[in-house]
Amino acid sequence: MTFVPIAILVVTLSGLAFWATHRDKPLNMAQSQTGLTVTSAQNWKQHREDCVPYGAELVRKGILLPFDSPTPQIVHVACKTLKTEDEDDPICHTVCSGQFIGPGRVYLVHRKIEFECFGPPSRRLDAYLDLIFSDTFAIDGSRPNKCVRALAPNASVDWRGNLLVMKNVDQRREGEYEDASLADIEPVRAYFVHYRDG
Repeated sequence: MTFVPIAILVVTLSGLAFWATHRDKPLNMAQSQTGLTVTSAQNWKQHREDCVPYGAELVRKGILLPFDSPTPQIVHVACKTLKTEDEDDPICHTVCSGQFIGPGRVYLVHRKIEFECFGPPSRRLDAYLDLIFSDTFAIDGSRPNKCVRALAPNASVDWRGNLLVMKNVDQRREGEYEDASLADIEPVRAYFVHYRDG
């Protein structure tokens, strides 16, 4: 008769139970401060704020404007370092595709926020903000963004899907990202208030 330790049996049964209840739900692999974790879509809302992308070359904090919540959230964003042909600016950072905004095949639009209140004569920001969103949000079935509606109820554009804000280290169009914070949200709100599509 083969003896199976109770601990192994319990771990195996709990793993099978997890698989049985989560096999039809998308999973996200991530590394948090407590180590490698697997999270289901149901608790991703709570987990994403302290989640650090596993195996990322470079991680910077960005501001997520979630479609399903009125509250902006600080998230860890995996970035890549690209080499450029510009001798004065030999590297630039770019957000890895497929994070927070649709699948990896989505074309990401980057809009530069340079001023406190959408252009002169307001104060020019020391570091521009990079607003990132899907190019097809208006036609791909994305749901209205509750966060943008809470920030700018009278916005003229029906922003949809998740939006992401990254912070550049200065005013260069292609440069290096630094960590953003919720203190950077006011120019973003002003952008939505004053922006006119087309």
